[in-house]
Amino acid sequence: PVFLPLVPNRVASTPLFARVPTSMSATCIPIESARIKPVDASFASVKRPRLESVDLLRGLIMIIMALDHNRDFFTNATVFPTDPANTTVALFFTRWITHFCAPVFFLLTGTGAYLSLRRKSKRELSRFLFTRGLWLILLDAVVLRCLAMQFNFDFSWQRASPSRHS
Repeated sequence: PVFLPLVPNRVASTPLFARVPTSMSATCIPIESARIKPVDASFASVKRPRLESVDLLRGLIMIIMALDHNRDFFTNATVFPTDPANTTVALFFTRWITHFCAPVFFLLTGTGAYLSLRRKSKRELSRFLFTRGLWLILLDAVVLRCLAMQFNFDFSWQRASPSRHS
């Protein structure tokens, strides 16, 4: 058989982790075992590394958004932050920079959908995004409205009010 060298001969005396048959040198393996064998398509999904730039941008935008949403708790400023006549440079900048948050979040949403499309079919991705949207609407209507913000389970505002012109 033909052998494929793995390490230079001067390192051949160092022990390797795997035991090899005595008919083989410790620095070579048969080419037949080095060949790539076909794999069933269901097991062929390769876990791709995450794009750190997308995660970094998402984290930066989340920090900027948190800065804007919590700014009022850390200052006693009573001026409108975007009024250049009465505000400070730092206060104006913290409010101005947050105008980039929503567009960047939408950009990252599209980027994430595009990257998911590389791993999923259009049908799978459409189903995933649709069900995710429904879950977000449900969570907004129930969890945020009823439990987190208003503590109100009364959805009577959705019913038509009775006519007073009888």
